[in-house]
Amino acid sequence: MIRFSQLREKIEAPSKEHTLGVARRDMPQIDKEHMPSFIRALKKQGINVSHKTMDSHRLTATQGQFNKSKVQDIVDSIKAGKADTLNNPIITSGDGFVLDGHHRWLAHVNLNMAIDCCVIDKPATEVLQLMHDHPESYTEKLYDAVLVMYHQKYELFEAETCPLISAEYLKEFEKFVDRMFSKFKIDFDFTKHFRERIAHERNNPCITMKEIAAMIQKLYKERVAGGNSLKKYKDSEAVIKDMQSDLNMPVAIEYNAADDELRVAAKTIMRKKNFSTPNPIIKV
Repeated sequence: MIRFSQLREKIEAPSKEHTLGVARRDMPQIDKEHMPSFIRALKKQGINVSHKTMDSHRLTATQGQFNKSKVQDIVDSIKAGKADTLNNPIITSGDGFVLDGHHRWLAHVNLNMAIDCCVIDKPATEVLQLMHDHPESYTEKLYDAVLVMYHQKYELFEAETCPLISAEYLKEFEKFVDRMFSKFKIDFDFTKHFRERIAHERNNPCITMKEIAAMIQKLYKERVAGGNSLKKYKDSEAVIKDMQSDLNMPVAIEYNAADDELRVAAKTIMRKKNFSTPNPIIKV
């Protein structure tokens, strides 16, 4: 628990030993627009969810890393009375841990303010697993490879234009995806044509690397859960389709019997709701 007797010019954050110590990149994240579906799913499971205004000092962080510059920006936003900052509740567990909205929480702590919370009546460890299991959840791990090539890391995700992804950039992403799937003996190859089609003007809106990362994350979760749709269509072609983003990724799946390994070549990608193909569709 952090206590501040007064507002300080310098942002203060809890030391790692006063949190659950989960690395920020391992924290499950659910975008704001998908949070209502997560809450509905919890209620269907009979889990109580309530809204409360709580003393920010009585809550404990789950993650052990903070971006103090981001916290300062939120502090400034709160002082300016911006409604999006003030009226956006954070997610907490029944035992008082912050699970989503750490930087907003820390801004309120530094300002000695109470904060609106959406309280999920389960221990933090259980809620973390529920968040990980939600279809729209992701972690920043998968995005590290996408971001590593740029100094201004997050600007590409928010770009209003459709930038052409460099070959080096996509190769770094491919390496990370291969590491993810290595335990399942699955190797990915993102082709030159795939890279060029990401930025094609017919994709409306633009396809972002964040969406592609989320798509791969869903495929990974399906495999972790015991699904084996890729191997089902070995030595043939299929289309991986993200039902939420309407992204379609035609792939060629080759099976190496000697090594019991799959090679998945991503041939192209496009955004199209009613995509028509004679090949089997793998929905994620």
